[in-house]
Parts: sequence; C-alpha cells; structure tokens
Amino acid sequence: MNYLISFQRLIQLTKERVQQLAKETKFQLTREVEIKEITIAGLKMHPKPDEETRLPPTRIGVDEKDKSTPFYNSSNDIYGYYGLSSGDPEYDYRMPYADTVYLKPENMEAADVPCADVQSIRISIDRRPYELPLDLRKHGNRAVELFKKLGRIKKNSAGEYQNDSALRVDSFSPNEGLFKCRPVSYFDQVATNLTIDWASGGFLNCMDSIRNSIERRRGKLPPLDKSVLANSLGVAVMLYTRNLQPLIRVRSKDNAAMIEGGFHCSASGVWSVEFPPDKKDFDFNLFAKGIRAEIRSEIGLEDHEYLLYPTAFSRELPRGGKPQLFFTAVSLVSDKRLTTAMEDAEERVEYISDEINPAFQQRLKLDTKEIEMHYTYEGWTCFRLSDIFIKRNRQAIQDLIGRNSDPAR
Repeated sequence: MNYLISFQRLIQLTKERVQQLAKETKFQLTREVEIKEITIAGLKMHPKPDEETRLPPTRIGVDEKDKSTPFYNSSNDIYGYYGLSSGDPEYDYRMPYADTVYLKPENMEAADVPCADVQSIRISIDRRPYELPLDLRKHGNRAVELFKKLGRIKKNSAGEYQNDSALRVDSFSPNEGLFKCRPVSYFDQVATNLTIDWASGGFLNCMDSIRNSIERRRGKLPPLDKSVLANSLGVAVMLYTRNLQPLIRVRSKDNAAMIEGGFHCSASGVWSVEFPPDKKDFDFNLFAKGIRAEIRSEIGLEDHEYLLYPTAFSRELPRGGKPQLFFTAVSLVSDKRLTTAMEDAEERVEYISDEINPAFQQRLKLDTKEIEMHYTYEGWTCFRLSDIFIKRNRQAIQDLIGRNSDPAR
C-alpha cells in the first residue's frame, strides 16, 4: 500500500512541477497540461485526469502604470473552457455567450428558439442587497482601489467616486418567465465580474484568480443561482434607421468595461434605474426602462422617437456569465435628426465621432467574416441577434415605420 501511495504522490509532484513551469513561462500555455501517461522505472502509470482545466490569469499583481492589460479573458479559449463547440449557435455565430433565450415581443416573432414571451415575463426583486463573499473581499478591495487609480471609476459632481446601484440577476426561469433579482453596486461588479481573471494576490495562492479558484466551472457555465459573482444586468441595443440600416458605432478605448475599442452596438451599459421602494413585483417594462435610459444618454433620442423590441437574454463568457439583455430599436425620425441627437447626447464621449467618416463607412462594407474581428464582442453579438430579428420581422416593422414615423423630422 505504501508503495502505491508513493507512486501516486510522485505523479502529483510531477503534475505540480509542470504547472509551475507554465507559470514561470509567463502563462504562455492557455490550459493546464494534462498528463495522460507517465513511465517510472519501466512501469506505465495513468493518473486520473483533472475534472477541470483552468484559464491562466490575464493580469498578475498590482501595477498602477499598466493601463492596457485586461482584467478578464476574451480570447477564443473561452469557448472551449465552457464547453462550447461547433453546433452550439453561440459558437457558430462567434458570440462569446451561453444559455441564450430569445425573446418574443408583442405582435412580433422571436429571432430563434428557445424563446420566452415578453408579455408573460415577471420580475421579482429581493430588497436585500448582494454581499461580497468573505473569500472575495481582499481581492475586491484591491480591485476597486486599482480601478480608481487607473481612472476607470468616474467621479460625480461632488467629487465622490460613483458607486451606482444596479440589479443582480439571481436566477431566470424561461419556462416560468420569472427573473429573480436584488440590488447590487458597481463596486461589486468591479470586485468580481470585471476582474475575474486578475491574480491580484488577494487569495491564499497569490497566482489564483476568481475564475480558476472561487468560480471554477464544472464543464460549463455555473447556473446563476450557484454563482457568487455580482452578475449585474447589462443592456445593449442596436438601433436601425428608418431604412433599416444599423447604427454601428466606434467605442472609446477609455471605457472601463469594454477597453478594446472597435465597432460597437448603438448603446450599452449596466441597467441602472430608480424603482419604487415599496414594490417588489414588476413586468418587463422595468428592464426596458434601463435601455431607454442608455439610448437617451448615448444616442439622444426620446422614447417616442423609436420602436423598441426586446431580442434576447444571454450570459457573457469573458466576464464569468454576466447576464445581458439585448434589444433592437428602430428610429422613427430622419437621419438628420438622428445625427443631431447623437452630437448633443450627454454621454457622446463614450464613442468616437467618426460614424459619418467615409473611411469608416468603407470599413463597414467589409465581408462579414472579416468585419467580425473589428467589433467588440458585445457589439458583434448585439448586431448578430438584431440582424436575425430584423430579417424575421422586416415587413411588420416596415409597416409600423410607415404608420408612426414623422416625415417632418
């Protein structure tokens, strides 16, 4: 028995040494090496394979001068890590999301299946706010402080760092049409989803990150009700002109959540809306208010100037399954009015103002397979989902545009 134990221990030490070498080579390996067979003194040993593989940290330690290295992994490795492959629609469309549920607006068709009827969706809010788990608090404090120093957390008019309240999605049951949510803060999002692949030194093993220690997956994305992350709800929309041309924008590289720049959807952000303190049950309009606020601040259009269609609910893989609602909007005003609205929008600085630049328009004419590389992954996903929705409902939408648009605007 002792003889067998010594061999097992030797195998374990060998695996640990391989893993250490991976760390010493600055994590050029994207997965732990799986030792399928090892020969010792002429005997072939077959160690039991690990239940999991890991994604290495994208960033190690605290460096206030490094403003470019990401805090989470958005490479193609993310698909295999969560078990997505050919045949999965998200993988086939190159959308780094999972557990997608398409939404069916009133008098329209859903973009695909499985789908949930928007009219039947209910939202139940637990007023007790999300609390950061003890195991994450040291890392979380470091994350918030570093984001402040890097200029990724804005200050309000009083000079205080903004820690806006949002909604955490505790669970979503498509069959019941029920979202369960609770309040969560922006700092909680920074402490978890936004820094999921950062080895901050805030864990027992200084090389650990949230993804490969606290929130380790079991072959696929952990269910929302099993996740310990903040999982604040994000919203994104692709706006189409009256001629059903998408308004594709260029994201500023200074944005905290989407730092890579590139083509983006028309507006996006974290859901953040005031709701009555004495009420806990809502319909889907509560979610719609969140994207309407983003459209108003980033595009400059008022609610009556466009049609709005919920399109899909999905979970983003790079940020650990962070929930996202995608919308499609259709302008009812002229391109001139739309351009003016964008120029006057409160948060126009989040986008580079070259949408009408001829060179930019030429880039948009690239082949679809090639143009994908120029998008933020959130922008590409929103565009793909909205494109499918528009194609399914083109005639019905054109009829509504004809009846509701204002020729004078």
